[in-house]
Amino acid sequence: MVRGSNLLMDAFLTRDQVRLLDRLATEQYAMPTLILMENAGRSAATIIHERFGGAGRAWVCCGVGNNGGDGCVLARHLHNAGWSVRGMMAGDQLRMAPDTQANHRILQAMGLDVPIAEDEEVQRTMLSTVRTDDLLVDALLAPAFAVRFEARLPSSSKP
Repeated sequence: MVRGSNLLMDAFLTRDQVRLLDRLATEQYAMPTLILMENAGRSAATIIHERFGGAGRAWVCCGVGNNGGDGCVLARHLHNAGWSVRGMMAGDQLRMAPDTQANHRILQAMGLDVPIAEDEEVQRTMLSTVRTDDLLVDALLAPAFAVRFEARLPSSSKP
């Protein structure tokens, strides 16, 4: 990565391009998916750390699929860079992808607060602890997510 360059921010891939690259890496080059996950999470953590400068507070919301594993790696690297990291694994623990399980176990061994929240009410309660000064990281939605939606942030003014 070239410091001071906007190359990474200008190089977006479509969902199909990401799928193709992942497939080529694993099938043609025999790259283990754990390495892909490590590279994705580490790179995202680096971009966040550089973009937002220094250590801060991060709240990482992970799913139980491979994107959640990327989030676990990201959480680990932000923590190692001095960030205060909290979050959750939202979903059924029995459906957690093997690589995601491996990276979640690492977080547990490090003592990071990223518990599994299977119940929607527990997830809501945990999300209610997100502070306004937390950097909220989405590690739920993967490249396969194809539904369009509009995020609405709470208004700072009262009606």
